[in-house]
Amino acid sequence: MGAYGSHDIHGLLQTEEYARALFDMRRPAYSKDDLERHVAARMARLEIFERTPAPALTFVLDEATLRRPLGGRMVLRRRLEHLLGIAG
Repeated sequence: MGAYGSHDIHGLLQTEEYARALFDMRRPAYSKDDLERHVAARMARLEIFERTPAPALTFVLDEATLRRPLGGRMVLRRRLEHLLGIAG
Protein backbone atom coordinates (compact mmCIF):
# COMPACT_ATOMS: atom_id res chain seq x y z
CA MET A 1 0.00 0.00 0.00
CA GLY A 2 1.22 3.48 -0.75
CA ALA A 3 -0.06 6.90 0.27
CA TYR A 4 0.91 10.51 -0.36
CA GLY A 5 -0.04 13.25 2.07
CA SER A 6 0.21 16.97 1.42
CA HIS A 7 -2.01 18.30 4.19
CA ASP A 8 -2.41 15.88 7.11
CA ILE A 9 -0.36 12.98 8.38
CA HIS A 10 -1.89 9.70 7.16
CA GLY A 11 -4.13 8.04 9.77
CA LEU A 12 -1.83 5.03 10.16
CA LEU A 13 1.01 7.35 11.13
CA GLN A 14 -0.89 9.52 13.59
CA THR A 15 -0.36 9.72 17.32
CA GLU A 16 -3.41 9.86 19.55
CA GLU A 17 -2.70 13.52 20.36
CA TYR A 18 -2.44 14.45 16.70
CA ALA A 19 -5.61 12.57 15.77
CA ARG A 20 -7.46 14.27 18.62
CA ALA A 21 -6.25 17.73 17.51
CA LEU A 22 -7.20 16.96 13.92
CA PHE A 23 -10.70 15.74 14.79
CA ASP A 24 -11.13 18.66 17.20
CA MET A 25 -10.66 21.10 14.31
CA ARG A 26 -13.65 19.69 12.43
CA ARG A 27 -16.55 22.05 11.80
CA PRO A 28 -19.26 21.43 12.67
CA ALA A 29 -17.53 20.09 15.74
CA TYR A 30 -17.91 16.51 16.88
CA SER A 31 -19.57 15.93 20.23
CA LYS A 32 -17.17 14.80 22.95
CA ASP A 33 -18.44 11.22 22.62
CA ASP A 34 -18.08 11.25 18.81
CA LEU A 35 -14.61 12.73 19.10
CA GLU A 36 -13.54 9.97 21.49
CA ARG A 37 -15.10 7.31 19.26
CA HIS A 38 -13.26 8.58 16.17
CA VAL A 39 -9.93 8.81 17.98
CA ALA A 40 -10.36 5.29 19.41
CA ALA A 41 -11.20 3.92 15.94
CA ARG A 42 -8.15 5.63 14.44
CA MET A 43 -5.88 4.19 17.13
CA ALA A 44 -7.40 0.70 16.75
CA ARG A 45 -6.33 0.68 13.09
CA LEU A 46 -2.72 0.84 14.20
CA GLU A 47 -2.88 -2.89 14.98
CA ILE A 48 -1.82 -3.36 11.37
CA PHE A 49 1.76 -2.79 12.54
CA GLU A 50 1.51 -5.83 14.85
CA ARG A 51 0.76 -8.27 12.02
CA THR A 52 3.13 -11.02 11.00
CA PRO A 53 4.44 -10.76 8.41
CA ALA A 54 4.64 -6.98 8.72
CA PRO A 55 2.81 -5.16 5.93
CA ALA A 56 4.76 -3.34 3.25
CA LEU A 57 3.60 0.25 3.55
CA THR A 58 4.97 3.33 1.82
CA PHE A 59 4.13 6.90 2.79
CA VAL A 60 5.30 10.09 1.13
CA LEU A 61 4.77 13.20 3.23
CA ASP A 62 5.20 16.80 2.18
CA GLU A 63 7.71 18.65 4.39
CA ALA A 64 5.11 21.27 5.28
CA THR A 65 2.89 18.47 6.58
CA LEU A 66 5.69 17.27 8.84
CA ARG A 67 6.37 20.77 10.17
CA ARG A 68 2.75 21.86 10.72
CA PRO A 69 2.41 22.33 14.52
CA LEU A 70 -1.16 21.05 14.73
CA GLY A 71 -1.97 20.57 18.40
CA GLY A 72 1.05 22.56 19.57
CA ARG A 73 4.81 22.18 19.69
CA MET A 74 4.87 19.15 22.00
CA VAL A 75 2.36 17.29 19.83
CA LEU A 76 4.57 18.09 16.84
CA ARG A 77 7.67 16.85 18.67
CA ARG A 78 6.03 13.59 19.79
CA ARG A 79 4.63 13.07 16.29
CA LEU A 80 8.10 13.43 14.76
CA GLU A 81 9.56 11.08 17.37
CA HIS A 82 6.77 8.59 16.62
CA LEU A 83 7.49 8.75 12.88
CA LEU A 84 11.18 8.14 13.51
CA GLY A 85 10.31 5.18 15.70
CA ILE A 86 8.07 3.43 13.18
CA ALA A 87 10.23 4.26 10.16
CA GLY A 88 12.93 1.82 11.08
